[in-house]
This record gives sequence, C-alpha cells and structure tokens, in this order.
Amino acid sequence: MELTGTKLRYQQAMDVLRKDIVRGKYKPGQKLPPIRTISDSLGMNYLTVRKAMKHLAEDGIVQIQHGAGTFVTDSLIHSGKKSINIALACRKFMLEFDQHHPAIGSYLAGAHRRCQTPKYTVQPMFYGEHHFTSDLGESILNQQVDGVVITGGGLRNEDYDFLETHKIPAVITGEPYRTNDWAMSVRTDSEALLRQAVEHLRLLGHKRIGFICYEQPSVKGGIHRAFAELAFEHQLGNPKELTVLVSNPSGGPHWEDVEKFFELSPLPTAAIVSDEFLADIFLASCERRAIKIPDDLSIVARQDLLPYGHRIPLTAGDGVRHNNEVIYRACDMLVNLIEGKSIADRHITLTPKLVIKASTGPVNPIRKGGDTMGP
Repeated sequence: MELTGTKLRYQQAMDVLRKDIVRGKYKPGQKLPPIRTISDSLGMNYLTVRKAMKHLAEDGIVQIQHGAGTFVTDSLIHSGKKSINIALACRKFMLEFDQHHPAIGSYLAGAHRRCQTPKYTVQPMFYGEHHFTSDLGESILNQQVDGVVITGGGLRNEDYDFLETHKIPAVITGEPYRTNDWAMSVRTDSEALLRQAVEHLRLLGHKRIGFICYEQPSVKGGIHRAFAELAFEHQLGNPKELTVLVSNPSGGPHWEDVEKFFELSPLPTAAIVSDEFLADIFLASCERRAIKIPDDLSIVARQDLLPYGHRIPLTAGDGVRHNNEVIYRACDMLVNLIEGKSIADRHITLTPKLVIKASTGPVNPIRKGGDTMGP
C-alpha cells in the first residue's frame, strides 16, 4: 500500500530508484527511461517521480541533461559505497489508519532523518501481531535486508530465532521480549509519563484520579502496576476501585467498558486514559452527560498521535515528536551496529514529556467532595 503524504511518496520513489541503481538495474552512464514510464511502473504520480529524480540529481546519483535525458553517474561506484537496506517493520494495524494516522509518517521521517544519504535505503514493511517471521521473513531474506527496525513489538520466540539464525541486526522500539546480540531496543518510559500525569493533576488539587487502560497488555505490563504504586504513594485510594479495564478487540475499544468509569463512586475529579482512542470515546461520554471539561472533570492521555481535533485540546505525551525521536535513535543504533561501531548502551529508555493543554484544570470547588454527576 502506498503511503500518504507527498514527502513520503517521493522519498519512497527515491529509495526505489537508488536501490535499482546500486544493484545494477541501471548501469553508470546508462540513460534512464522517461519519467512517465518510471512513474507508471512504480504506480506513482508523475510529479512525485520527477521531484525524486531532481533530488537524486542533487545527490549526484543521476545527471539531468536537458534535451537529452537523465543518466546514471558513477559516483556510487567510485565512492566504494554499498547501499545498506534497512527494513522498517510496522504492525499491520497501522494500515487501517493510513489516511489520517501520522505514526507511519513519523516513523519514516525519523528513519530518513538518520538514513538520508545515498548509502542507505529505508523500506517500510508490515506484519501481523505474532506473525513477524511468517509475514516478513521471506521478504527480508530475498531483498537482502541488512538490518531491521521493528516497531510495535508483537514478536515470538521463533521471530528472535529467525533473527539470530540469519544474523540480521535488529532494533525493537519497545520492551524486548528477549535480548541477544541481534536484538537491541529503544523503549518509551510510559511509567514516567504516567507519573508526570498524576503529579500534574495532584498539583491542580485532584485527590481522586481514575485510570482507564486496556486490559492487555497493561495488566501484564508495568502500566497497571505503576498506577497502583502511584495511587498508594499519593493516597488516591484503592487502585482497584479507580481502574477501569477496557478490552481492545480488532474493531477497537468498547464503549461499554469506557462507560464503567461513570459507575465509580464517588466519581473521580480527573481521569488518565491510555491513548487518544479512549480519550475520544471518554470525551464524547462526558459531553453526553453534560460534564464540562475541565471544569467538572479533567482528562490526561498518555498518548495522542491521531489528529482527531478533540472536542477539548488534550493534555498528553508529546506523541509524534517523541515517536520520531524513538525511531531516529533506533536507526542510529542499527546503523552503528551494521557498520561495526561500538554501542555503549544496547537498550535505551526515552522519557516523553507531558504537554499541558486545555483538558486539565483545577478542581471545581463544587466537585471537591467527589459528587456524582450526570445520569
């Protein structure tokens, strides 16, 4: 599937053309086919491919001779450079949001930021959860991938065995299920962001804070435990009585699960939700109950990547910017590993920053007692 966004499309066209040149499809001195022919073969817009060709000319890979055509230079051959092909493996669920989800864009932007010279190519690939090897293994081997950045996790033992057996350098953006010589990681410190959220709400005077999170993997992971520890530390109450667990099927979170928040008694004056999906549902539920945000109830999301245009600007982690930095650091680690450079820390943890917006505010004096609102 072609990725949206003009910048991403012409970058993808550049990667394909550069790879064809490096692998000998087009020889030094050879005249390239007309741009119209190339754009048709790639299934891309003519203007996109023309822009890609212009950038390749600026990099010295091709030479545009007006009136004669475009010719391959011998700059890559004489420089002794070998193209390093990096696979950017993303979970398939991202494709469902391809029309409006900037996550793929931020991943690719971070990757291209690190791998922007002719020496590197970045190729996005997509796999189903727990199907990394079955979905991508053959492609990775056939396309001679030199390394892979794996976003979103969802790996199994057989996937790590595949990486080890074929000696494919890999960096995982998330908590690695298993660590070894081929699997490094760059993870987000979600627990630290959760602490920022709780401390911010406490400074505003909130004493009873609810937590809406996905049942999986939060219960098995550290998020659920981290909230429980914060609830005891800040004397918020029994974390079990403040936590609403939401199932997360392929069709998206259930409204009924989110609605359980309003059954908490007394009703919290603030809520922390896992991401922008739950935030959108939660804000709509508050609106239906005539609960004003943040006058009656404050809300913080640990993550906000989708440009939803929320009803209220959402206080949340710094989203796309943080994702970009995670991928940049992952690509940096991978390139250093491929080039045999020393890597001081094979498992890096980055802490996102809470961005304060209009969805959080001081406790309304009328709500100090935690009175239940709405039907």
